[in-house]
Amino acid sequence: MIRLDIIALGFVQLGNTMPKWNLGMQHSIHRGRWQLHFVLRGVFGHDVVNHIKSLYSTRGYGASYNMLLESVLELKDLFDRPTFTERDVEKGSFLRMENIV
Repeated sequence: MIRLDIIALGFVQLGNTMPKWNLGMQHSIHRGRWQLHFVLRGVFGHDVVNHIKSLYSTRGYGASYNMLLESVLELKDLFDRPTFTERDVEKGSFLRMENIV
């Protein structure tokens, strides 16, 4: 098996897509005739790539796309191909309430 040296190829690790913590809790509340059931789910400590931001931040594929205002005001990298850079990597942690019954 051939192992590629990522640093020698000029690539840099921009984040970690594997979450550090997963959380899941189910709750039920009963009060007289009323019942409330819900699930709290959370994922914490990972990074995600905002692909839509990467696509709309450059005009490399033609002027048929809309552009983000921050990209027009920066006036740099407008005509490059969409690539993933450190400005497209965002924190992906969230806490969500699901299955409310």
